[in-house]
Order: sequence, then structure tokens, then C-alpha cells
Amino acid sequence: MASFQTLKKAEEEAFRLVEDARKERTRRMKAAKTEAKEEIERYRSQQMEKLHSLKASSEEKGSQLADMEKKTNEKIEALREDSVSNRKAVIDLLTEAALKVETSVPVARKG
Repeated sequence: MASFQTLKKAEEEAFRLVEDARKERTRRMKAAKTEAKEEIERYRSQQMEKLHSLKASSEEKGSQLADMEKKTNEKIEALREDSVSNRKAVIDLLTEAALKVETSVPVARKG
């Protein structure tokens, strides 16, 4: 009878050890999962900061580029307006220069 009791106690102890090991394994798995989630969140946060920084830098450069394009287009338009408004004066000046013929003999040739 004593060996049956010893065997029963040993079986109960083994069952308790297995159950404790399962509980400990479950606890460690939950802790590892929580730690992994925290690590992922830290990494995600770092990457999002980098992304926002790059995005802000890109938007700033895009804004500068848009300003440059706007100024360039304004200057081109001003040049077009000047050429249109001065067209008649330029044509008149060129026509006058082409049609003006000096009919006198130069002093160097008279001599």
C-alpha cells in the first residue's frame, strides 16, 4: 500500500510539474509576444519619424521648385509682353535703318 501511495504522490507531483511547466511556458510566450509588440511599435515609430522628416523635406523642396517655376513663368510672360509692346518700335527702327541711304560722297573719297 505504501508503494501505491508513493506512486500516486509521484504521479501527482509529475502532473503538477508538467502543469507548472505549461503555465510557465504560456507566461513566457505572452511576455515574449508583448515584448515583440513593443519592439515592433518602437521600430514603427522610428520609421514613421524618418518618413515624416523626409516628407517634410520633400514638400519644402517641392514648394521651392514651384516658386522658382512661378517666377520663371512670370519673367517669360513679362518678356513676351515687352516684345509685343515694342514690336512696332523695333520694326520702325529696322525699317528706317534699312531705308536710310546716305547719298553723299565720303570725305576720304573726295580727295
